[in-house]
Amino acid sequence: MSMQLVHDQMPLPLLMINTKFDTLQYTPEASKVFDVTECFLDMVDEGSKSKVEKWIQPKQGKSKLEINIYGKSSDVVLTEVYVRWMNDLHAEVILYPKEKQNEHITTMLDKLQNRLNDTNFALLEEKEKVEDTLKENYRLSAPFIQLTKDIAFVPLFGDVSEEKLHTIKEQVLAKAHDHHSNRILFDFTAVGELSAEGFRVLNEVFKTLDFMGKEIVLIGVKPKHSMKINEFKVQLNIQFLHSLQTAIYRYCSR
Repeated sequence: MSMQLVHDQMPLPLLMINTKFDTLQYTPEASKVFDVTECFLDMVDEGSKSKVEKWIQPKQGKSKLEINIYGKSSDVVLTEVYVRWMNDLHAEVILYPKEKQNEHITTMLDKLQNRLNDTNFALLEEKEKVEDTLKENYRLSAPFIQLTKDIAFVPLFGDVSEEKLHTIKEQVLAKAHDHHSNRILFDFTAVGELSAEGFRVLNEVFKTLDFMGKEIVLIGVKPKHSMKINEFKVQLNIQFLHSLQTAIYRYCSR
């Protein structure tokens, strides 16, 4: 019985065999990958023949098994075999080389990696936008307001973290230099939590301002912050006032 090459639409190696394992038809894909022979068993490695004879039978109906089949270059190819009996005499056998699966998985992973790279780039752009927005919010949480020629006012808002204070530090020191203010009022009335790292940066700000010859006045300091801030007072010339009204009356009403 001669084999017949058929141009099936299936983009995988496919054979049609009978109950004697004669190869009746095969697709071009099958001949590209495997050494197609007139007897399907001749394509199968010796160690897998008993599995084929047991499981590729009409009584098994649809079946799936993994066997070794000789490839086009006489190499042994680990192959997944899908069998569908069309009737009691003929079966369609799809041969799916595991290497093909690996190539498919690799291709999928490459595509996924490319998508992840694109996503990461987009996320990086969004992250930069968020960071810029966050920095702007930090700047707005401690605006530098020139009350008079000699006096500047810096109200602090919300929790004061190290990151926020680094942003505030740049702004305050730059404007203190540009505006030549001799006295700077820091209002702590609306401050929430002050982290230990935040205190460290705050101390750097005060030390730099003191070095620049600025007088530092702290307003509305809460009891939970006063002990920590008092540590600065030992080394620096810092004044404490109870409220903004007191500061305005003392420094701006003259």
